[in-house]
Amino acid sequence: MKVDGVHVLNITPAAGSVKTGQYRHVPLHTHLIDMGFLDVAEAKGNGPLFYASEAATRRTDKASKSLAEKVGQKVRDMVREVGISAADVEQPNHAWRHRFKTLSRRWGLDSEAAHHMQGHATETEGQDYGSWPVERLSAEIEKLPRYEVKALQSS
Repeated sequence: MKVDGVHVLNITPAAGSVKTGQYRHVPLHTHLIDMGFLDVAEAKGNGPLFYASEAATRRTDKASKSLAEKVGQKVRDMVREVGISAADVEQPNHAWRHRFKTLSRRWGLDSEAAHHMQGHATETEGQDYGSWPVERLSAEIEKLPRYEVKALQSS
């Protein structure tokens, strides 16, 4: 989806567990766009990107967790396939949140913006006031470097 001309992920409580219980828009890095993420999302259509929404609606909350665990396992498997071992990263799905925070610090992202994109609580009540314009969040996310993923490069 696009908000104010910026491609964003719309993270919503309706899609699963969201720490703050509120939706948020997180801009896509241009490298994801260049690698074809928008084409994948468009081909999937409305609804969840990583599992069939029909399957989720037929399940109970307990079974939906099982579905989320299956998706998580697929992501873990893919991470292992590109050469990241359990010794490197024990819990890759949760580790992305830690990695994002580390890279945010390394590349000088605004800490309030990084907190917002991850759905973390703010340090002060005043920081909850107002909203984050997506073009500002986009400028912050673009400070992160592109990843060179050898397994995805064509020979």
